[in-house]
Amino acid sequence: MAAVPNQSSPCGYSPDVEAIYRDSVRSLYLQKKWSDDAGKKGSPTVTGKRYSPGDMKALKVSIEAHCRSLERVRKAGDQLRQRTLAEALILPSFHSHVCALLRAHTRCSRYISPDGLFQTASRSKQWAPLTEEIVAQWHWKPKGGLRLIRSEGPRRTARRLVIRDMLQVMQVDSEIDYSRKGAGGERAFVGQVCNSINGSYRWWWTPDIKNYFASLRPSHLKWLPLTRLLVKNDVFTPRCAKVRVIIPKDVEKVLHALRKQYPLTPCEYLI
Repeated sequence: MAAVPNQSSPCGYSPDVEAIYRDSVRSLYLQKKWSDDAGKKGSPTVTGKRYSPGDMKALKVSIEAHCRSLERVRKAGDQLRQRTLAEALILPSFHSHVCALLRAHTRCSRYISPDGLFQTASRSKQWAPLTEEIVAQWHWKPKGGLRLIRSEGPRRTARRLVIRDMLQVMQVDSEIDYSRKGAGGERAFVGQVCNSINGSYRWWWTPDIKNYFASLRPSHLKWLPLTRLLVKNDVFTPRCAKVRVIIPKDVEKVLHALRKQYPLTPCEYLI
């Protein structure tokens, strides 16, 4: 059984690009491993062509081409130059979508054949709205109530990975974004808490933000260096997408919990 390598890039990329390179190579070798282990217990279902040495070589070329393009965008200078270069080198790039599809399918534990990978990447780089199914499932919270969790397919995940790669090398950030690597947790929690203590604050309050994603609109992200169509169709979910909702078996209990969790306003009672 072939081991999955965690090899460094041959070109000395920056840390952000190096992480993308490692993730892509790891995903490629996992796909090759699944290809070799076809039919074995615990391996994903393998359909279509298996990975040959020629496929591995061609895919490594794609990974390195994508990473070189990311480095060019990173070094371009101001954000306007970076955006112009990214729109030419990243968004419509076959190599970018190959890398993203490899990583997305591996994260979903799904096998994709080399032929299927190349064909899907060729279609994906056109950025047509995806109809790929989204599964939305209501889960019970440990302390009561329900939470809607959605899971997306590998093609939609791959599109967003292309966008994320681009924004990552452009160092897109905001003053309140503590989730990005290095942004960071230490500044958010340790630094601010210590400053509050030193400032003689006797207590502070952190509100629980509710319905954040439900209230988010494309116009809220107009500051991002992305086109309106990218935000509408890929950052958000296009209207043509198929959504399948799964609810727990006890429907009456679910409906009672939802009515309690999302009470109607007086105006809604009159409708």
